[in-house]
Amino acid sequence: MEVLPDPSPVAAVVLDIGDGFGALVIDTPPAMEGREIEIRKVGTEWRGVHTAVRARLIPRGTQYAAVFGSLAEGRYDLRVRGGLDECPVLSLDVTGASVTYSSWP
Repeated sequence: MEVLPDPSPVAAVVLDIGDGFGALVIDTPPAMEGREIEIRKVGTEWRGVHTAVRARLIPRGTQYAAVFGSLAEGRYDLRVRGGLDECPVLSLDVTGASVTYSSWP
């Protein structure tokens, strides 16, 4: 079982973006803290690539988010890891040298 680290001070996270690679930040409700968001390129199989929703301390309070710090450009599907087929799937485009922001449905 993985143990989540304490909240990130000042929302610290490293992004590796540039030519052909972007990042993805998914804001979530606080109740999703510790849940894992799984990702796949549209049209491929789910392979267990995931990141945890974590509390991130920001000047105006606490933000709960999953961050994918470096993804090849393209369209991606996201879901709660281990979710059933009827769980919501969020589809988003990632563009190189930029950060895509979205909220969990």
